Amino acid sequence: MKIAFLGSRGIPASYSGFETFYEQLATRLASRGHEVTVYNRSHHVRGVRGTYKGVRLITLPSIPSKHLDTISHTFLSSLHSISQHYDIAYYCIVGNSPLVWLARLGGARTLLNVDGRDWARGKWGGFASWYQRSCERIASHTSGALIADAKVIQTRYRDEYGVDTVFAPYGADTHWNERTDVLQRWGLEPRQYILFVLWIVFDIQQGFQRNFATSSHDFAMDISQPTPFGIMFN
Repeated sequence: MKIAFLGSRGIPASYSGFETFYEQLATRLASRGHEVTVYNRSHHVRGVRGTYKGVRLITLPSIPSKHLDTISHTFLSSLHSISQHYDIAYYCIVGNSPLVWLARLGGARTLLNVDGRDWARGKWGGFASWYQRSCERIASHTSGALIADAKVIQTRYRDEYGVDTVFAPYGADTHWNERTDVLQRWGLEPRQYILFVLWIVFDIQQGFQRNFATSSHDFAMDISQPTPFGIMFN
């Protein structure tokens, strides 16, 4: 199959969860014999061109500003996709939902991986917040299927918009380590804690803490947040 990934900054991953997800899925699909393309932003992924681990890279420009970077690059990527006749166009970021229909003009079936309550976060001003929330409603009309990577997102889309989504959680490469010195440093016991490694956004942290507090177990919760100065534990 010919599969395209659009909407993210691109691969190799160096920023958010969407980029990590794209890289993992795209390279694995390519290793299985599919023709996979990822659209990269020229100002973000500078050192890699052409192909990456069997994945074709299409590098296009964008307007590198907070509000226009994603939508401008996705617009150009979608226009390019029309002539490529992909079987599947996989979009991420709900703010791209008004553009998803463009890939259909080339015959692609479309998927859109939606976000959490991004519109509620303090980084967005009034118009941007309104736009992000409006795109949640638009998404159900422009994409062939919506992908939710968390149960809480799946539930919210069903309750607020009456829309069914496909639940597709992220995976992980796990490695077992018998050392306990790091646990002792933070006052934790083996098999008696749950570690969340994430970029802490207020609504996400509140959701974790609320659900954890109401669950029935004696585990400790530890949250680690990557910072420019290393890992911060709470």
